[in-house]
Amino acid sequence: MISTTERSLGDALVIAKMMTPEQLADAIKSVESKTSPNLILQLIEKEYLAFKVFQKFLTQNYSIKTVILASKEIPAELLHEVGFKLMRERLIMPLVSKNTTEGKKLALAMVNPLDEKTIEEVQKKTGHDVTAVLASLPDFNEALAKYAPLDDRFERTPIVTYDEQLGPAQMKLQSYDSVSMATDIKESRPVEYLGKNPKKFKEEIAMKLDLEAADLAKLKAPSYNRGELMAALSSAKKSSLEKNFESLDIKSKFEALTNVLIHKGLISKYDLYVSGAVSRVFGEDKN
Repeated sequence: MISTTERSLGDALVIAKMMTPEQLADAIKSVESKTSPNLILQLIEKEYLAFKVFQKFLTQNYSIKTVILASKEIPAELLHEVGFKLMRERLIMPLVSKNTTEGKKLALAMVNPLDEKTIEEVQKKTGHDVTAVLASLPDFNEALAKYAPLDDRFERTPIVTYDEQLGPAQMKLQSYDSVSMATDIKESRPVEYLGKNPKKFKEEIAMKLDLEAADLAKLKAPSYNRGELMAALSSAKKSSLEKNFESLDIKSKFEALTNVLIHKGLISKYDLYVSGAVSRVFGEDKN
C-alpha cells in the first residue's frame, strides 16, 4: 500500500522533471509486487530520487534532521533491542535512547523517515517514543556493515538446553556472559580520537587539504569533527588523499593510523592507553 505522502512526492518529482513517469511507474510496480517495503525506499535504491532532493524536501516540510551514521558509536544492546532483521528490512538504525520526564525517547536513523508503519512498529517493540532522522543509503550500508559482526556473534551463540540450565553448566554460562557482555558492549560513550578534535570549518578544510574541486564539493556541512570528516572524505580521489598523507610527519601518520582503527571500531583510545602501559612495563630499560 503506497501512502498519500509518498505518491504525492513521486508525482511532484515527475512534474518537476526530476524523474520520468516510467521511473515512477517502475518503482510503484516493485512496491505493489512486495519486492520493496515502500515507494520512497524503492526510489532511493533505484537512484530515481536523489538524496539531496529528498533531504531538502524533509527539511522544508517536516523539519527532519540528517545524521551521519558512520561517525556514530551505537551501543550493542540498543541495536539488538531494535533487531538486525528489522534494521536490514526497513533500512533503519537506532542512534541513542534517553529516559525523560515525558517518557522513553529513541532517535532512529531512517533512509525513509516518512515510513510511519516502521516507526509505529519500532515504538511498539521498544516502548520508546521515536524521533526519525534521515540517513543516506550509502551511509546506512556502511554503518550496517560496521555492526554486522555483532549480529553474527549473537547468532552463533549456542542455545543451552533445559537440562544444561539445571546443572553446573549454567554457572559457567552466566560467568562467560557477564564477562563477554561487559567486554563487548561496554558503556555507551562518544568516540575518542587521538589529538585535538574541535570542529573545523569547511573553508579551513579546503585551505589545508590539496583536493580536487569535485571532492571539496562533497563537503556540504559548514563544519566537521574528525569522525565526520573521515566519513565525508571516504570517497575522495585516492591520488589526492595519498599526496596529503605523504606530506605528514611520522607522528601525524601514526595518529592517522590509530584514528582510522578507532573510527572503524577496531580499537578505542582507552585500549591504546592500556597497550601503552603494557609496552612501558615490557619495554627495554633505559640506563
